[in-house]
Amino acid sequence: MIATATLANTKISAVDGAAFFDVGVSGLLAGHIGEEIFVRDPTGKIIWGYIKAAGTGETVINLVTGDDSTFASDTGFWDIQAGWAITGGKAVRSVAYRSTLNKANLGVEGGLYQYSLDYTQTAGYQSRLLAGNSSVAFSTDGVKSGYITAGSESAIWGIWAYDDIVATVDNLIIDQVLTPSATGVTIVSTSGDTTQSWVYKDPAFNYKSTYFDINIVDQIGFDWRQFTVPYIPVRDLDRIIAAETVRSVNSGRTKGVSVPTRIRGV
Repeated sequence: MIATATLANTKISAVDGAAFFDVGVSGLLAGHIGEEIFVRDPTGKIIWGYIKAAGTGETVINLVTGDDSTFASDTGFWDIQAGWAITGGKAVRSVAYRSTLNKANLGVEGGLYQYSLDYTQTAGYQSRLLAGNSSVAFSTDGVKSGYITAGSESAIWGIWAYDDIVATVDNLIIDQVLTPSATGVTIVSTSGDTTQSWVYKDPAFNYKSTYFDINIVDQIGFDWRQFTVPYIPVRDLDRIIAAETVRSVNSGRTKGVSVPTRIRGV
């Protein structure tokens, strides 16, 4: 293992044509263009590819907008199960058996999605925003926003509520993210290729793991670099990486010789 990135700092898109990886720290991955990257979840399942280029900024496709976002009317976009109703420009959940305000096949497996919604809860345990078999939970009032990588393509998307939930949802926005920010990198299946995709994606890889181990292999041997993300303060990254680069060069490494470079948390 050479890196440990937390879920909160990691964005993964595993869709062919829009594959990328982002750990949210400037310069951490951009120095490894052309190198292999292995991302492993806590159970040992991996996705694997080659780093193509540094990201230049996120671009998105809007999937839920307009009347479907503001619940201005029941347009047929949403499958409304027992306990839910679209009324007064909001999706309203009253006490009932566990049920979902959903839309089947809204996204694709492995896609990275950015979400935002206004959530108000007056009773009950929690609700979950579902993206395939991935989900994110919320149980307090306020604007909820973030990123989620979708699991199973065929699973339901929507808002799932526990038995005793009394809540309202409004201004739901879901966008598919197509390109990485400046802290991310695009991924290709062959070094030098132009089509973004991963070489391999384990079908059981858990995109919602609490952390991911990251291995990078360079093109002149097996130079395993250990980063700890996000435990190295951003202000110290340039100093640490520069110091390790000087040490590596001064070590007299020649092509094909492995020199471990380890950067530890400070």
